[in-house]
Amino acid sequence: MSAYDNLKTHLKSKQYSWLITGVAGFIGSNLLETLLKLNQKVVGLDNFSTGHQLSIDEVQGIVTPSQWQNFNFIQGDICNLTACQTGCTGVDYVLHQAALGSVPRSVEDPMKDVQAVYREFRAGDVRHSLASIDKARDRLGYVPKQSMGQGLTFTMPWHLTQFIK
Repeated sequence: MSAYDNLKTHLKSKQYSWLITGVAGFIGSNLLETLLKLNQKVVGLDNFSTGHQLSIDEVQGIVTPSQWQNFNFIQGDICNLTACQTGCTGVDYVLHQAALGSVPRSVEDPMKDVQAVYREFRAGDVRHSLASIDKARDRLGYVPKQSMGQGLTFTMPWHLTQFIK
């Protein structure tokens, strides 16, 4: 059995609560569908700047009504700290997918895309991170003091071993 199969088996037997930012986007909505089919609870946060209500509606049409009951949508922006804190309340895991999404636009005018990310969306990443830091403090009793790269290098192998035994 593959690691992915082991993970799916684990998730089917134990329900977690997940926050997906950018839930109305392509990746976010696919994560939503997969998690709901695995009987997980999902909170979705999106402002529809690049995502679409249709993506969420399509997931509703695919999953069962009882699976759909495990989804709670928050229409909000990652630049709003209150929306991020609300979204993080009671969740076990955060899947941060909110972003400006347009490869053609980035190729056509890369500086415009970079300026938009650093001017408008960096604040959203920071506010989202603050909400996640509060959650880490609540769960761990302290705030991890590592850079993103160090944190991922250390955390990901540990995190994966928690599911795959």
